[in-house]
Amino acid sequence: VYEGGRIPVYHFDMYRLTSGQEAKEFGLEDYIYSKNKDSIVFIEWPENVQDILVGDFIKVDISILDSDRRQFDVSRTGEDI
Repeated sequence: VYEGGRIPVYHFDMYRLTSGQEAKEFGLEDYIYSKNKDSIVFIEWPENVQDILVGDFIKVDISILDSDRRQFDVSRTGEDI
């Protein structure tokens, strides 16, 4: 949890998980589907928990071009964005 800014930011790394069920067990859905819209949730390795990611999301793919440059590809899912 990153606090101190205008809104709280939650950061989850799903690298070691193999399914959404594992994420459900620690309460990830409580963060991503919260009625509190005044927060941001970042999920690394979302493909590992894709089975519970339903709805509107913004996806940011970061590619390493070389030691000094990165490419950011931004896409969205859902109909309400």
